[in-house]
Amino acid sequence: MVVKARAYLDGLRAVAEGDTVHLTGTLRDNLGTPVPGVEVRVAARQASAQATTDGSGRFEVDLDVPGGGRAKVAIEWPGGDWLAPAGASLDVAVGRTEVQLALDVPDAIDAGAVVHLGARASDANGEALADLPLRARLGEQSIDGHTHSSGQLGLTFAPLEAGVHRLTVDFAGDKLRLPARATKAIAVTRPLTVELGLRSATPLEPGAPIVFDAHFGEGTPDGVRAVLTADG
Repeated sequence: MVVKARAYLDGLRAVAEGDTVHLTGTLRDNLGTPVPGVEVRVAARQASAQATTDGSGRFEVDLDVPGGGRAKVAIEWPGGDWLAPAGASLDVAVGRTEVQLALDVPDAIDAGAVVHLGARASDANGEALADLPLRARLGEQSIDGHTHSSGQLGLTFAPLEAGVHRLTVDFAGDKLRLPARATKAIAVTRPLTVELGLRSATPLEPGAPIVFDAHFGEGTPDGVRAVLTADG
């Protein structure tokens, strides 16, 4: 009967970047001596990969793990002539994270005025995401930019016609983060010019009604109603 010495996996470290797990470690014998030139197998879910130890017994490998969530990564060496098999496992969170987009939009914007808006990007914990590429669209206008360290991106658009317009801000997604979109309707209003002419006879009598002629400026839509108030 052959009694084999024990082998073990040392210094295992797994770092997930999106769906890819980067794994490093070292294979040693029972005396702590590196075991070079042997193949180590790594597996998680339906994915697997092999890595060969270098002269210092160290190995590294990238493994694409589908599905997201927490995954158990198993590392195995089948053993050799004088060394017993070695195995270990690590629990790793994999998958792309969510991005939250918030829009800074005023209640109303004047037609013909330059439009100043804003967007903010954060992770699921509310932490700002810096240098995130965003695309903003408002009507026929489009702006591409990257968020600042605060997660904010200022947006300046050319003046718009009166009406309801929709702002849409998109993050296309990358290896680490899922795509995200935020959208909001914007009311663009046209200031109205009203000229009032006093029709009542003067001097005014106490308690007598006061009558005005109201003339709205050009471009005023039908159905506009003016309400006049007076003090004293």
